[in-house]
Amino acid sequence: MKKADLVWRLWEVVLLNQSILVISDKPSISSEVVYLLQSLIFPIQFKGRYFPYFTIFDNDLDCSDDPKNMHHNLLIGVTNPIFLKVA
Repeated sequence: MKKADLVWRLWEVVLLNQSILVISDKPSISSEVVYLLQSLIFPIQFKGRYFPYFTIFDNDLDCSDDPKNMHHNLLIGVTNPIFLKVA
C-alpha cells in the first residue's frame, strides 16, 4: 500500500468517526499520532472520544454503557500490548 493511500484511508476512518487503536512503544509517539489523526480532518472537528495516552488503570473509558456501543468513535493511544486482546 502506498503512503498516500494509507493517509487517505486514515483520513476516511477519522472523518467517519470509526475507532482507531494506536499502539507504540513510547507514550509520546502514541499521543502524537492520536493528535495527528485528529488534525487530518481539520477544520472539521472530530466528534468521537479520544485518549492520546491510555493505560489499563484509567477509569475514563466508561464500560458500563451498552457493550455494543463501547468501542465506537474512539481514538486511543496505548503502549501496553494487552489492548490487542480486548480491541
